[in-house]
Amino acid sequence: MEQMMRVCGNEAQLPGLKRAIAYMLSVAIAVNVLPTNPSGTVKRFTNPWGGRTASARPSEPTKTNDLIPAISLSSKVIEYVDNTLDDVHRKQLHAEAVKTKPVARQYDIERAEENLKPVVCDVSNVTNISNLSVNEMKETFEGTWLEGKEEDLYNFEHEYGINVFFMYGVSTLESGRGTSHLARNRQNYYGANVDRNWEDWNDSTDYFCDFMTRLYIDKNNTSVQGIGPIYCPPNPSWADEVETIMMDLYESVK
Repeated sequence: MEQMMRVCGNEAQLPGLKRAIAYMLSVAIAVNVLPTNPSGTVKRFTNPWGGRTASARPSEPTKTNDLIPAISLSSKVIEYVDNTLDDVHRKQLHAEAVKTKPVARQYDIERAEENLKPVVCDVSNVTNISNLSVNEMKETFEGTWLEGKEEDLYNFEHEYGINVFFMYGVSTLESGRGTSHLARNRQNYYGANVDRNWEDWNDSTDYFCDFMTRLYIDKNNTSVQGIGPIYCPPNPSWADEVETIMMDLYESVK
């Protein structure tokens, strides 16, 4: 013991310490861990850390994975130490995975909640966006007169914060599903009372969203019933008609 204490205090003699530890491991394994049966066959043993099992024979060559370099030991001790190192490394990796798992699980939950947000068609507040993805919009607008414009609708909804069902309701009513004189000749899809020609549906929709934001939403007028009397005074049922178109499309999503 005194000699080993001197070895522990001197880094130059660390190989001697390793040799002593290996010797003690060899004795322990030979006596307690690797009992032999009457035929002399070496039995399987279990790693004391709870890992995989391994078998060894004195005649089997193996390597130490640089654990105890330049030391001549029995293959039983070497293989036992190698297996132990493998299991310790595996346990370390497992411990790291366990530590990071709650973070990953929380991330997955947040992603799932984002993807499972309900589809919104709120006639009382058109600034509540629909939560539809581009692919979901493609399913929603399939067969309608706005089929093929789903990416544009998605971008307009997220840029201006105006519900896509509301955009669809107003443009459908005001343009007769894109067939009105103003829509065909002036690309005016929202019934804007302005002496102007627009380039296309995108240009007209961008104008509508900007107009709606400045003159209605910024003034806290966000319900279809509140917008209707100002947007289209000649038609007292305008708001009801827009709401009906919105809800019909919304019901097709559910």
